[in-house]
Amino acid sequence: MKNPYLILGIGQDATKSEIKKATLLAMKERKYSIKEIQNYEKALKLLRYSIQSQGNVEMTGTAYYSLGVIYEQGRAVKKDFEKSTNYYLQATRRGEHYAFYRIALYYILGNKHIKKDFNKAIKYLKLTNISWVANSNISLLKILFKKERLPKDINELETWILRDYKENKTIDNFITLARGYEFIDDYENSFKYHYINTIVNNEDNAASSSIYEINIYKSLYLNENQIKHIKIEADSILIN
Repeated sequence: MKNPYLILGIGQDATKSEIKKATLLAMKERKYSIKEIQNYEKALKLLRYSIQSQGNVEMTGTAYYSLGVIYEQGRAVKKDFEKSTNYYLQATRRGEHYAFYRIALYYILGNKHIKKDFNKAIKYLKLTNISWVANSNISLLKILFKKERLPKDINELETWILRDYKENKTIDNFITLARGYEFIDDYENSFKYHYINTIVNNEDNAASSSIYEINIYKSLYLNENQIKHIKIEADSILIN
C-alpha cells in the first residue's frame, strides 16, 4: 500500500488539521479511494508506539483516543468495545476532549463492557464542556437533566433529540445520533444523521467528521439506492 502522506501530498510532520483537510480534498476530487487513503496497519503501529513512548501528555492522549476509535469502529480490526473503552479512559486521564464525549455516550447508551450510568454520563459530559477545546455545548446535558434519567435505547434518545431540535432548533446533537447508531452497526441511520449534520452545521470543521464518515459509508457499507432513500428521509426531518 502506498504511503498515505505521499497520496495526500503532505509532509510527515503535517498537523491533524492539515491531514483532515487533505483527506477531504482527495475524496472530494475522487483522486483516490478510501482504502488507498487509509493505512490502518501503519496507523496502528505508530499509535501503539506513541502510547509506549515518553513524550507530550496531550499527544499521548490523542494516540489513546485514536486507538479507541479504531477498535470502536472495527474497520481495520475486529470491533472490540472493551479495548475501545480502555483506550478512551486512558485518553481521558490525559485530558483528551473527544474521549470525554465518547465515554459519556457509552454511559448514556451502555454496551457489554460499560453499564448505563446517569451520574457518570453527566460527569463526562461536563468534562467535555470544560476541556480547553470545547465549544460549550450543554444541550445534551439539558435534555438529560430535564428527563432525570437515561434513554432506554438509541431510539428513545433519537426521539428526545429530534424534539429538542424542533422546539429549540438545537443542531449540535445530530452527530451524537450518528455515533450512537454506528455503535450498533446501523449504518443507514448513522449516515442519515451524518448527512443532516453536514446540512445544518456550517461552522468551520463542525461537519468535517461527518463528511469524512459519509464518504467511508459510501465506499464500505451503502449502495446508491440506499443513500437516495436515506437522504429523502433526512430531508423530511428537516422540513417537518
